[in-house]
Amino acid sequence: MRKESLGREIISIAFPTMISGLTDSILNLLTIIFISKMASEYIGVVSLASYLMMIVASITTIFMIGLLVVLSQSYGADRKDLLNQYFNEAFTLSIAVSLMIFLISYQLIDQYIRSMIKDQAISIDVVRSYMIWRLIGSPAMFINSVIATAY
Repeated sequence: MRKESLGREIISIAFPTMISGLTDSILNLLTIIFISKMASEYIGVVSLASYLMMIVASITTIFMIGLLVVLSQSYGADRKDLLNQYFNEAFTLSIAVSLMIFLISYQLIDQYIRSMIKDQAISIDVVRSYMIWRLIGSPAMFINSVIATAY
């Protein structure tokens, strides 16, 4: 394999994962810009949600790396019959874990907000609502990470 084709191969493998990570960063940036135009006191709210979503993204990375390892080992060992099985297991597990993270986060979100926000001018309900809407997207992040890895 030539260096040029190896570079293209690496880029083609990394591209879906890069796009996935980039979209979340762009979403956070656009949200901060939009919120700052409306009410600057809520920029901290966006940051709180962004930190929580970075934790979720870190967990999805575990799935991506684990799935990539088992898929590449199976492919390298010419055990292509296992590829579908590993993908289906990772897909199912990603849905289960993401729902579990959502439910746990939903239960602990008020404590998380109160520990971070001391300013009573900011409505806890608004913060909670925004963070819940962001967390609703966590199953999609997990599913996307599995599909992008298998691609």
